Amino acid sequence: MNGENEIRYKELISVIVPVYNVESYLGECLDSIQNQVYTNFEVILIDDGSTDASLQICNEYAQKDKRFIVISQENKGVSSARNKGLSVAKGEYISFMDSDDTVHPSYLQVLYNNIKIENADMSVCKWIGSDQIPPKDKTEIQVWNQKKTFYEYFVNHRMDGSVYAKLYKRDCVADISFDENLRIGEDQIFVIQVIERCNKIVFQDISLYTYLIRSTSAMKSTLDSRYWDSVYRAEWLVKEAESKFPDLQDLFRKEELNIYVVMIIRHIKEGTETSKEIADVVLPRIKHSKSREFYRYSGPYETVRYFIVKYFTPIAGAFIRLKKKLIR
Repeated sequence: MNGENEIRYKELISVIVPVYNVESYLGECLDSIQNQVYTNFEVILIDDGSTDASLQICNEYAQKDKRFIVISQENKGVSSARNKGLSVAKGEYISFMDSDDTVHPSYLQVLYNNIKIENADMSVCKWIGSDQIPPKDKTEIQVWNQKKTFYEYFVNHRMDGSVYAKLYKRDCVADISFDENLRIGEDQIFVIQVIERCNKIVFQDISLYTYLIRSTSAMKSTLDSRYWDSVYRAEWLVKEAESKFPDLQDLFRKEELNIYVVMIIRHIKEGTETSKEIADVVLPRIKHSKSREFYRYSGPYETVRYFIVKYFTPIAGAFIRLKKKLIR
């Protein structure tokens, strides 16, 4: 960690945490924030109509530590909760957490140090799943302009569209809000809109945020009706590039196609009625896509996966079904 060379500024950081029925995990999450090396923060806890003891736990922390602020609302979803948090946040910098995740004690300090050292608009670190072994941290700090950021995002995957594991300068978030009509992918759209306002992004390859992997996590869920939102997100990416990043259209187009490819692979594995309906929409888009739009910005794994789906979908399906039978 680079905490030994702390920059002792006193600017307030607002940590926004939506809360919904997480009584089993909430205490560990809030403890990890409370134990931060950087102490000048406020934690805005938005209880989104929890029916378990989550609100009670939030109130207990607020009673003991004035930095914790509790807001209670009827259940409206995570995007509504985050928007509420943004509307009341007082910090010069904004960070987001999920209420079942945890952060390293140096999380805020490192992100803040990096953003101040480089006079950046956004500071990014790595996150890991709770079932993963943390990789070796790297002390090198990288500074990206807007174009480089999208390249690292869509090609090298050194950052992603999750809203957490990032610290945002308040001015760059300003009047941006989460789309409350989306159930999946609202993070990515929000992050891209923030990047559009950033001149400089600082990145350190250090794992300071731990994402709890649960059976109900989006990355573990089946391809249900919520994933129509992913189709919308893919379409949004292309429109955004056309209007704001014309020189990056191929890069955004590759990301659109990658979303479709992942959905087709999941459909082959799951084979539900809803996944078939989604596949019927997105597979023709892959079939009719120009290969150069994809492989120009893709690594070997993504390229092979794309070509298999584009040209050999029936074979891929047969292989996956055979593999499932053998596992049984």
